[in-house]
Amino acid sequence: GHSMLPWPMGPGEPSESPETDLAGELLPLLAVTSNNYEAVFSFWQSSLDFIGYPAEKRHVRNLGSLRPPFGYCTESWRYAIDQQLIEVVKWIEEHQGT
Repeated sequence: GHSMLPWPMGPGEPSESPETDLAGELLPLLAVTSNNYEAVFSFWQSSLDFIGYPAEKRHVRNLGSLRPPFGYCTESWRYAIDQQLIEVVKWIEEHQGT
């Protein structure tokens, strides 16, 4: 499977700190989330904090609270998917060449 870690990990703690040794090499992360996923998003953020992923490399777009009903192919789902694509394209346009 794919690892979401920004550097190879062995047993124990990483041997290098991403803030001091790898910060220039780490890719920026863009997360598009909503208030409906607050607990999951919080876990993701704490995981990044735990591995020392620099906050300045994290970019978040919050869609606010999505309206029920929820689930696959509902209006709420379609809105979230559409907005994710829009936000990713917008972020790329804003950061091209930087």
